[in-house]
Amino acid sequence: MVNLRKTRQIELTDIHPQHVVCAWLGNSEDVAKKHYLKVTDGHMASGSLITTVQKKAGPKASPKAGPELGPLPSLDDVMVSVSG
Repeated sequence: MVNLRKTRQIELTDIHPQHVVCAWLGNSEDVAKKHYLKVTDGHMASGSLITTVQKKAGPKASPKAGPELGPLPSLDDVMVSVSG
């Protein structure tokens, strides 16, 4: 049960503000930070991909995806490239 709760807390916090997710799940932000919110492999892969795209684009690249960099790939695409 704890693993399912932890996973869902992370998934929802990626999309919604942390205080909202905590209210939905019935815990505090301190409890969420201490027990549930962890950096996932997907977070690491996304961060690595952004850095790689920025290096290829040159020193004037924007840290955010934009018209000059194009859209970032989906998390599924990133996970396939990291695991494959």
